[in-house]
Order: sequence, then structure tokens, then C-alpha cells
Amino acid sequence: KLTELEVSDLIELNCSNTSIEELNLNFCPNIKKLICSNNEKLINLDVSICSQLDFLDCTSSKLTILDLMIVGCTDVGKSTLANIITGSDYFSKSAYTASKTINFKKKHFKWNGKYFCIVDAIGPKLTTGNTLLKSVEEIFSMLEGISQILFVIDGRFTTEEIKIFNLLKGLIINIFEINILEYVTIVRTKFSNFKKKKECEADKNQLHNENESISEIVKSCRDVIHVDNPSVNIQITDDDDQYTVNINKKIRERSRKIMLDYLDEACQKVIVRIYQN
Repeated sequence: KLTELEVSDLIELNCSNTSIEELNLNFCPNIKKLICSNNEKLINLDVSICSQLDFLDCTSSKLTILDLMIVGCTDVGKSTLANIITGSDYFSKSAYTASKTINFKKKHFKWNGKYFCIVDAIGPKLTTGNTLLKSVEEIFSMLEGISQILFVIDGRFTTEEIKIFNLLKGLIINIFEINILEYVTIVRTKFSNFKKKKECEADKNQLHNENESISEIVKSCRDVIHVDNPSVNIQITDDDDQYTVNINKKIRERSRKIMLDYLDEACQKVIVRIYQN
């Protein structure tokens, strides 16, 4: 059986049924599809620079992919959050085709020895049952399972967000017949005081006391995490602009560490396994 493999400049790679223990794809930054299933000895996979990777199958190996699903209304910072978590610009809005259909992007990344896959959706508003159902079904078709759902808001819960949350809860319970809310995390973006624990707790308490519907949502979820995601796409015309960009980069780096440390603790396993027909 194949035990070692060195490759470069590949778009697709199938190295299933081998005895490979480590696989490093640093020389394949443009690879889009990787199949390394049925490799019982595979314990280390490096796809950290493979920004184009949109399909990864490592079933029946010692690797576990922890899948993350991002849900929320438009313009609350979902794509920016995905970029912060993955440390990339892969989910920039310009990368999506303007369309009346829902578009999806996913990216694999590694943190603290764990392998993650994050999926973001953009398109029409997800305020109808049919649209949200199509979105959920499409996301599930791209994943092997779900470890955590990140429900993104950028302030107080709006009527639209309450509707989306309840629709999502009903759909997932109907599909899997389990209560998945303990694996849902509310991510509060654009929170400038995210580094101050007291401010975060005060905001969380305010959510609890907002009204009965919002309080029920917050209490049912695993936790509320606060981050900030200021823009770094600023046209630099003087030193002040450069200073602002540098500060914003540091804020995003701090937010990334908060999110990744949280996910490292929260995502211990695949809690919903998705079986494809």
C-alpha cells in the first residue's frame, strides 16, 4: 500500500485506501477536491493554505471533521465572521454571484489539532419556510455532520431574526427528531466592547430580559459569544488610514482567537451525523 506521497499543483486528488499517516498539501494551494477516505493510519492532514478546497472526504480515517454552519439575516456580518474564523478573505461578498438563488461556500481549516469545515450561505432573505428549508438541505448535503450552528446577530434580536430562528429550530427538529439547540451558539458581531467580560455579560443579560420570545431563544442555546469585525478594506490615503487598518486587523485577530478557543471547547464531536442517500 502507498505510504508516502509528494504532489504539487493538483486540482483533485484521490488517495483512498492507502497506509499514509500524514498528508501535506502545501504545494497544492488550488486543489478543489480531496478524497482520502479509508486511510486508517491517517492522523495528520495539512490543508491550511488550500483556500479553494470545497470537497473533503476523510471518512474511515482517524481524522474527524467538525462541521460548522453559519445562519443569520443579511448584512449582520456572517461572511466577515467566516473570514475571521478561517483567517482568510474566502467568504467576501464579491466572491458570490449576485442571484436570486442561494449560493454557498465552505472552507476547511485546522486549529489546535482539530479539523473544521465552515459553511456560509448568501442569497435571498431566509424568512420563508421553503427558502430556509432549501438552504438547510443544501448545507446538509455539503457536510458529513454538524458540530455547531452559529446564529449571527449584530444587535438586539429583530422580528425577522426571531422568525428565522424558530423556523430553523422547527426544520432541524423535524429532520433529525432531536433538540439541537444546545449545539447552537449565538454570535453577537459588531460589539466594540467584546474584550470586556462585564460588558459582554451585561449585553447577554439584556438579551435575556428583552422579551419572553428572545429570552427563551437565548436560554435554549449553548451560549452567546461577542466579537467585533471592523473592516480592513479601507482605501489608504494617509497615515491615519493605515493606522485604522492596523488597529482593525488586531481587533479581528483578537475576535478570531475568542471564536476559535470557544469552538475548540464547544466542538468535541459530531453531534448530528448526516447520512447521504
